[in-house]
Amino acid sequence: MKKKRGVCSGYSTLLKYMCDIIGVETAIITGYVKKEDNPHFVTNAPNHVWNAIKVNNVWCLVDVTWARTANEKTKCDDYYFLVNPNEFIANHYPEDYQWQLLCKPISKVEFDNYPYISSIYFELGFNEIFPKEGKLQIENNKVSFSIEVPQNYSIILKVFDNDVNKWVVPKCKLYNEQGKINATIMLEDEYEKLLRVDVLSNDPDIYEEFKGVLYYTLTY
Repeated sequence: MKKKRGVCSGYSTLLKYMCDIIGVETAIITGYVKKEDNPHFVTNAPNHVWNAIKVNNVWCLVDVTWARTANEKTKCDDYYFLVNPNEFIANHYPEDYQWQLLCKPISKVEFDNYPYISSIYFELGFNEIFPKEGKLQIENNKVSFSIEVPQNYSIILKVFDNDVNKWVVPKCKLYNEQGKINATIMLEDEYEKLLRVDVLSNDPDIYEEFKGVLYYTLTY
């Protein structure tokens, strides 16, 4: 507190301390998270800490650290307060399975296979039944997948090219079928790559692009 510095354990401990003072039951949760800079990095050691808070006799999930640091505009991201457990599991996996707060808890292997999904995915109204397979297979230099997209938005696909070390727009075909976009991407080679899904508002009066909403690994 004196140095005004801290990592996730500090944020979580401070939140519990404050809640203890006012009599709100709070738990500190240790677990695993996915990050956009390395969406399929698998670790056997926990790499993050967050909280659960009991509100009206119901446990709710909170990540104060990401609320404070995950927003590129450095504003507090309210999404990470009292998050729906069906969405929170997309990028937070607790060591103790009970803190998933799910009717049917998932395994660590299942979590490791998820793509990276940012909070923006859910804030824009994408279906909470999010994609569960984060690795897309390259076959004959092509990759195909589908994604449900809210009516007011479209997607932009970008591939991280290791040769030039930047994101490039690949050759692709997009077909919209009743809110589901089917995409086929044509690649020049079959080297493993990252696929980033950006989202664009279809409102003609407001140009707004949301970068890095979803990340896949393209593998062969």
